[in-house]
Amino acid sequence: MDKSHFFKSVQMPFFSKKKEITPQEAVQGLNVAIENLEKKNAVVEKKIQAQMVIAKQNAKTNKSAALNALKLKKKWEKMRDENDRKLLNLEGMKDQLENSQIDMTTLKAMQVGAASMKAMHKKYNVENVDDVRMDIEEQTQMANEINDAIAQPMGYLNELDDDELADELEDLLQEDLDRNLRMMN
Repeated sequence: MDKSHFFKSVQMPFFSKKKEITPQEAVQGLNVAIENLEKKNAVVEKKIQAQMVIAKQNAKTNKSAALNALKLKKKWEKMRDENDRKLLNLEGMKDQLENSQIDMTTLKAMQVGAASMKAMHKKYNVENVDDVRMDIEEQTQMANEINDAIAQPMGYLNELDDDELADELEDLLQEDLDRNLRMMN
């Protein structure tokens, strides 16, 4: 965009309500104004230096010309100082605008995050968590029952009597005890 065309193409809100300026356009406009003031100050600084040269050249020979040069130098210094204050104001405004843009981006991101969390919490709330926990407990209990059922003896092992097996084991132990006693005698 042509810098000189910027202020002609964008209407300031206090002059007209034709077009609202975006933050990016406002920053660009501030950059143009800053650049113009810096250029102006460069020219003013050259004029200050030129008046200084004239004052020095005429200090001994033409005091009136020297005094006029010093007066012009003071005028240009005052303009430079005013421009410096304007530059500070514009830079400050630009910084505030850029910070505001960052704040708005941050706020929008936070709003999106909050809306996303809200949507998730509509689907999943404390009751849903309790329901899921109960489902997990039911499924765990069912898995244990299935595991127990699978671990039950099958076929001929199922036909064995635990009492009968315990009696047989007792008999084996008694026989072993009797044999040990006979060996001692």
